[in-house]
Amino acid sequence: MGTDERGGNSDASSVQASVAVGFLLRGADANWLNSAHRFLASYRAHPAGHLHEPHVMLKGFSDEVALADIAEHFREEGFAVRHLDDDGFDIMAYTRWARELPSDYICVLNSHSEILADNWLSKFMRNLVRNGIAMASATASFESLGNIWPEFPRFPNVHLRSNAFCIRRELFIQAAGDARIKNKFDAFFFESGPKSITAKLLAAGKRVAVVGRDGRAYGPRYWPFSGTFRQGTQSNLLVADNVTRTYDEADLSEKVRLAGMTWGPYLNEDYPLPDRTK
Repeated sequence: MGTDERGGNSDASSVQASVAVGFLLRGADANWLNSAHRFLASYRAHPAGHLHEPHVMLKGFSDEVALADIAEHFREEGFAVRHLDDDGFDIMAYTRWARELPSDYICVLNSHSEILADNWLSKFMRNLVRNGIAMASATASFESLGNIWPEFPRFPNVHLRSNAFCIRRELFIQAAGDARIKNKFDAFFFESGPKSITAKLLAAGKRVAVVGRDGRAYGPRYWPFSGTFRQGTQSNLLVADNVTRTYDEADLSEKVRLAGMTWGPYLNEDYPLPDRTK
């Protein structure tokens, strides 16, 4: 067995695959410093279990002193630092970063990410390399924004969420194409529109999955029962974010509402997904 640079066990079958892990931090966010500390604390606490090169993508900082300080702090933690323009929302930052890398795979975590379990990266990579998954995420949803924007697919709108995901680097660049993210609509459209990255991969006959804390890969039909996003206590969640924390902090009636909005009748195991969503 190999080890990652922080001493975690690495899966023997996937150790040959090079991985860049990228954490995005946006200085224009009000609580950016808390986000940085929360992520770093979780990164230190939970060995990745797979050889990787950690990166931080810094964007949207107006205070040059704060920018220099946080960049140095991440360097001291062993992270490569990449400075990016503050446009294009998260997706364009990921795309620009990915295009400059030599790695086989990328694993991306947004500003609100908090790692919850040891061997988190090896759990993603084992499923990508050994189990033929094209893209793996910590969370996914059937929610549709069609009630706001009719351009979006109707419910159930099967899509992986982009808070924490892993994918082959070249595949991500290909799927991103020449996307231009100018506003929130564009960002949501890339994640859950009719030509979302999930939709493109499924249309190409590729497999997508949620990976839980248990290391298992769950296909779309099993997302409502994976114990990850907006289900029960989210006890199988591998990487948390601001949305999963909002669910955790909600009262029971709000949890029921959010679960219904996300999964609807598919919380019933006997309720079949339509062919277009599988």
